[in-house]
This record gives sequence, C-alpha cells and structure tokens, in this order.
Amino acid sequence: MKSRIHNEYFVIAIDPGTKRWGVAIGELNTKQVFQMYLFEHGYEENFKQLEQLIHHYKIKAIVVGYPTYLDGKKHSMSFFVDELCAHLKRFDIPVRKVDERLSSFVVEEELKLFNVKNRKKKKLIDKLSAKLILEDAFRENILDDLIQPIE
Repeated sequence: MKSRIHNEYFVIAIDPGTKRWGVAIGELNTKQVFQMYLFEHGYEENFKQLEQLIHHYKIKAIVVGYPTYLDGKKHSMSFFVDELCAHLKRFDIPVRKVDERLSSFVVEEELKLFNVKNRKKKKLIDKLSAKLILEDAFRENILDDLIQPIE
C-alpha cells in the first residue's frame, strides 16, 4: 500500500534522565534526524522546553528511550520513564517506547574513536543517544503506521 506524503511529518525522540534529556527531531517520511537538543534544567523545565518543541514543529509522535537491564528486566530508570510517558499522553499524540539498553554505551564508544574530550563528551552523549533512539525507531519501522495511506 502506498503512502501519501503530507509535507513534513515530524517526530521527536527523548533520551530522558533525572537531570538531562537528550532530544532529537526527525522527519518520518525521509527517516532523517535533523535537529538535536540537550535539556539540562530538571524535570519541570525540561518538560516545558519539550512542550515548546512539540508545538513549534507540530510533532506527530514521541519516541522515548526505554532503559532496562540487558536481560530485559526493569530498573529504577524504567519507572521514571513510565511516569514520563504517562505525562506525555497529555499532548494527545502517540508515544512509543524504544529499547535503549546500549544507546549511551554505543555513543560513548563512537566518541572515543574521535578522541572527544570528557568535558565535551558529557554534553554530546545524551543528544547523540536521542538521535540513535530515533534512528532505531525509523529502522524498526515502529512509526510507519502513522503515515496516512492513499484512499
């Protein structure tokens, strides 16, 4: 079944932490990430910044990195993300969780290849992890059901 392309169909990914959130914005039809942000002002302020982006870009879906242990079991951050996802439902757009078990590790290893210094590394890890989470969502086609089919 073919898809009708509606201008741009923006989606946002979040790599949430208790202090910092990495955020990436991409376009669903092209499956390209084009913008990354780092929010580092605590939950309430981070949520306000996220809300501004959702309205500015007319976001159609939210992807949230979901942390678990390697065996798939939940840990303390899983519960934090569950609460964040419940809070995100107020925007009345789809919220999807994506396994992000190794996203920070993969990003850290890539940054080592480029000899990025520790001070800069801290700022980049969360943004690049959000980018990786969104790219995984695109690759796994978990958002494709949101594209309107031709009638």
